[in-house]
Amino acid sequence: MVGNAYSYKCGNCACEVYFNQGHGYLVKPQTYSEYLTSNHKLFHYEIRNKIASLGEIHLGLVIDAIFQVYKCPKCNLLHNKVQVTLSDGERLLHTNRFKCSRCRSLLKLTNIHRLKRATCPACGKATFRRQKLGSLL
Repeated sequence: MVGNAYSYKCGNCACEVYFNQGHGYLVKPQTYSEYLTSNHKLFHYEIRNKIASLGEIHLGLVIDAIFQVYKCPKCNLLHNKVQVTLSDGERLLHTNRFKCSRCRSLLKLTNIHRLKRATCPACGKATFRRQKLGSLL
């Protein structure tokens, strides 16, 4: 599976955080039966419960999991999350949503490829700048 890794470093306090975007070894599209046989607890308990309840109703449940980077529209902080989309193969049944850990605003999916700066999670200044690391295998 292929994804991208990004490093953001603060010009003020030297805080550095790494973000992943894309599929990984365990975070990837899979069927409900593949998910059950893997025995990995990859997701938050609420999404695991949602997967279990929809898996009982929809035998062909497809779980599409991918690393995504979200940005808070209020405080401009970046968050690395695993977005999980559940479908029956034809129609969307559920997708998870996230709130900012600092201000509780609903996070927005960001285009990390174009985002050059954000707010530093350590010092709170807008000096958090992106440095692309490259592709991951």
